[in-house]
Amino acid sequence: MKKKGNCCDFISQRDVELRRVCRRHISRGGVEKISGMWGEVSKSPASRFYVSEHRMYALIRHRKKYGHWPNGERINAQRFAMYEEIWRRFTMMQLENPDMGDMDVIIAVVNSEAPSFYLTPQSMRTIYYRN
Repeated sequence: MKKKGNCCDFISQRDVELRRVCRRHISRGGVEKISGMWGEVSKSPASRFYVSEHRMYALIRHRKKYGHWPNGERINAQRFAMYEEIWRRFTMMQLENPDMGDMDVIIAVVNSEAPSFYLTPQSMRTIYYRN
């Protein structure tokens, strides 16, 4: 499980991307109220999965060994969905490229486009207004 106070190297990249997506939604005028925007933005595609390759490697090893995510009962729904999508892509890519090592596959998957930011609308709002 992630330790309190851990910080990823790409948080600022995620925050910049998130703000860009929010500004795009606001400029389109498709959202009547700003408060309704957060749910839409949280479902917007992201340029990558915002989890480190090393963290995902440890999680994938645990999943392969035990058949479940560590502390799976305490993972929030968005993070669980992200892990499951990464796992799905990981297993597909391994079948397609059996000569690739686990870490190479994880790097490719984590750095591929993600279907969403995997954050709650409240987290999106907090990140947007943080700075």
